[in-house]
Amino acid sequence: MWYYYAEVAYNSTIIILYTIGAKSMFENHPITEKPDTESIEVSLHFRDTNEGGRNSSVKSGYRTQFHFVSDEGLDSNDWTIALQFEGTDWVHPGGSVQANGIFLCAEPFQRVRAHMRFQLREGQKIVADGEVLSKYL
Repeated sequence: MWYYYAEVAYNSTIIILYTIGAKSMFENHPITEKPDTESIEVSLHFRDTNEGGRNSSVKSGYRTQFHFVSDEGLDSNDWTIALQFEGTDWVHPGGSVQANGIFLCAEPFQRVRAHMRFQLREGQKIVADGEVLSKYL
């Protein structure tokens, strides 16, 4: 089982977030099963390799670009997100999973809403399509 440990350090606009594994490795740090920061629950479908997706599987704790288009459709945004998969440690190309996500800055959390569609990207490559299920404060 994976646990979250979040350490937020404001140095200009930099926020540091760690997703860690075994609790025994970090006994001196406060660790909780739920993140103590704003998070979103998402449903993801990773594109198959022949659909232009990844060639390899991704592990829970995966960090990538969260891309969405504004309500007005006038601008698009890319934000870094850390994803913790529910019920599995690995997702293969073509697979689907629900996950909890934590943005590495506060602005995108304020802009996303439930049922909003988005894409996960690696550079310009779209690796997954998703939908925001809910937000947690």
